[in-house]
Amino acid sequence: MARRLNNMRYVLFVLLLLLAGYHSIVCAVDADVSASWSIATVSAAQILDLVLTTGDDPLLPADALLEIQLNSLFTVTSGAAVDEAMLSETLSGTWNVTVDTNTKKLTVQRSGDGAEVSSGTQIRFELKGIMNPSRAGRVSIGAMTISDSRSQFTRTVQLPTMEVEPGVIWNAQLAFSNLLSGRSASVVVHMTLPHAVPNDGVIAVYFPYMYGSLSGVILSSVAGLSGDFTLSTTNNVFRIKRAVGSGTESAEMQDVVIELEGITHPLLEGPMGPSVMLQTLDAASRIIDRTYVDTSDNVLATARVVLSSLSLRVTEGDATGAQYTVSLSAPPYGNTALTLSIGDPAIKAKLVLDPEYLVFSASNWSTPAKVTVTATNDNVVSGTFTQENIVRIGHTIISGDSSNTFAAVNDVSVHISENDFPAVHLSDRFLAVVEGLRNDSYIISLLSQPSSDVVVHMTPRDSFIETVPDQVVFTASTWNTPKAVNVVASVAASTVSASTRSAIFHQLSSTDANYNGKIDLVFPQNEVLVYYEPLEMKSCVEPCRAGWFPLVNVTTGDSQCVGCPLGYFCAGSCVAPVACPIGTSSNVEFAYDELHPAKSVLLDTRVLIRPSNQFHVRAARILS
Repeated sequence: MARRLNNMRYVLFVLLLLLAGYHSIVCAVDADVSASWSIATVSAAQILDLVLTTGDDPLLPADALLEIQLNSLFTVTSGAAVDEAMLSETLSGTWNVTVDTNTKKLTVQRSGDGAEVSSGTQIRFELKGIMNPSRAGRVSIGAMTISDSRSQFTRTVQLPTMEVEPGVIWNAQLAFSNLLSGRSASVVVHMTLPHAVPNDGVIAVYFPYMYGSLSGVILSSVAGLSGDFTLSTTNNVFRIKRAVGSGTESAEMQDVVIELEGITHPLLEGPMGPSVMLQTLDAASRIIDRTYVDTSDNVLATARVVLSSLSLRVTEGDATGAQYTVSLSAPPYGNTALTLSIGDPAIKAKLVLDPEYLVFSASNWSTPAKVTVTATNDNVVSGTFTQENIVRIGHTIISGDSSNTFAAVNDVSVHISENDFPAVHLSDRFLAVVEGLRNDSYIISLLSQPSSDVVVHMTPRDSFIETVPDQVVFTASTWNTPKAVNVVASVAASTVSASTRSAIFHQLSSTDANYNGKIDLVFPQNEVLVYYEPLEMKSCVEPCRAGWFPLVNVTTGDSQCVGCPLGYFCAGSCVAPVACPIGTSSNVEFAYDELHPAKSVLLDTRVLIRPSNQFHVRAARILS
């Protein structure tokens, strides 16, 4: 029997639950042990379930001794025990359970009055009153030793390691003084610590990786923990360490508030990162408690120059103009003054900007500053006369932002309603000439300054009419000087024996697209009508145009054209007025001033019915 006991082979398979619900099985020949942990966090009270599945080489003897030696990091409380009712379900006989809280050992000794346990039997040991280690990390659970009462055989199996999870920090909050990209900020960290921090402990703050080096950070204050503290940084991690012996161990559920200054946000826009991790550690850097503060809603934004409007509308020559305001979304960086230049030389040649520079300081950065925009009356058509001209006012930070913490400034689009019109104006619509006796003339003017020379060509419809000169030229510098054109009734070219009407046409040529070929831009009409009378028909000193008649001085023989009197028709030339038949009227009549006949003017008549059933002529002046 002794030999048999000496050759006894117990290989147990042990598995402890590292985290809640996690199982591991250690396999060996002929037997196994499984285990589970109810809670796997720091300092949590445990219920350890061990399930021993027996083998047959040999069978578990009636006097077997089973010892569970826990790692010294575990705490075995005075109330620790093995649930004997659960043991009795599969283990016959009696046994004795002992718990040594100092050595952290739990022992089950069979009394020898029971039977050997058959192969494949599951014996459950439920251990209560076990406290997890007070530090997180991978921990060796301990060992299990199986022997008989005479110590003829002994087998020891190392139990697996378990991962002890940190405790969870409560009420963790972060409050940043600003979320401006590239700017320095302070942060207040608030937390409630569920477990005590030793007097040489550490609080670590892990910022998102994009923060890189945080060497310029200053620890402003620590509230809720006594003692002296030092701050160290490694990449994106702060470590706030209490000097050994300078304070006392904190109480559980202690509120702690830490303020840090000089945290420089990365020069990026968007979420600062998913989270900031907070940890408490002991002097050996073993984690006690931990939590993650969600920062996904903390969005970094670049400081901006705020414009009240991105679009304005002004009218050229309107002194009132339009206004917009400028302010900053954040103070200038480093409490410097920021200078903003408005517009560039090209824009200032088209618009008047008041002011042209703005200066923002720590005291006025949020106060909107007004900018007035006006368009001068420059006599120049901007763009084309059929389209509204649009110019853009740029804004440039010329000082006070050497670190480029402000975003590029938007432009303001200014829609200019143009009051200049690219047109040619003719002073007269009607002219009258007598062959070899009387010439006439008219004036040509431009209504706006061209960008290049504009040539106006005069083309008479008939050869017996000549213009002197036959073309006039307007330059960018002489555009506002009117040009006179003489209209001559040619003697040599005349074969006309009766009065007639002719006309002069005008054509435009220029490299300025506003004028080139624009025959429809000659006002009031492109065609100047010319009444021509040959010399052979001369019957009065001065022939008159249609609607006029010659008034002859019987003493001197001179004549003067005067307006046709009401109720008469005047064919023009040297023909006397003819009375209109009763009930009719001329389609062209003339208001006749009895006191000043020479001031009579050509009228376009409209006949209106008065209540007295009398006709009244309503007239509009069309030619002086």
